[in-house]
Amino acid sequence: MNRRQIVEVKRRLDGTETRFNCEPVLIEAGRRAVILYILDRAWAVEGVALRPGMKTYAHFWMDRPYNAYHWLDGERTVGLYFNVGACSEISPARVAWTDYVVDILVTPDRTATVLDEDELGVETPLEIRQIVDETRTRILRELPALIAEIEAETRRLRAGA
Repeated sequence: MNRRQIVEVKRRLDGTETRFNCEPVLIEAGRRAVILYILDRAWAVEGVALRPGMKTYAHFWMDRPYNAYHWLDGERTVGLYFNVGACSEISPARVAWTDYVVDILVTPDRTATVLDEDELGVETPLEIRQIVDETRTRILRELPALIAEIEAETRRLRAGA
């Protein structure tokens, strides 16, 4: 089957990039996107086991300082993973964003764990540190609503597939 593709471009603060070939699920150019990545290998993230074939619905917004990966095993949510960072492009061909290092993992029991704060070095610009601090606080404060929004949007889009 020949499926459409979109590329997720993840940029790091050191300038390196990683690209992921994904399927577009919802693209509102210049505004928001949901793209699908099917895991091709096993990953473990803070005790959350991700297996090959599991699906990641990645939610991106131009006007939010984070994105969210919704990990699914069949119909079951395995976790939500918020990446603090700035989305710079949403187009039919690609989604590009810059990773600001800090992430928040949310497990199905709604436990939130802030990850990688220790990786922000002294060389990290103050402006980015401030964005990280404000965004971490915002995500944790708005977590119940964010979980509901992302899970509902993923369900809605899957139902339309």
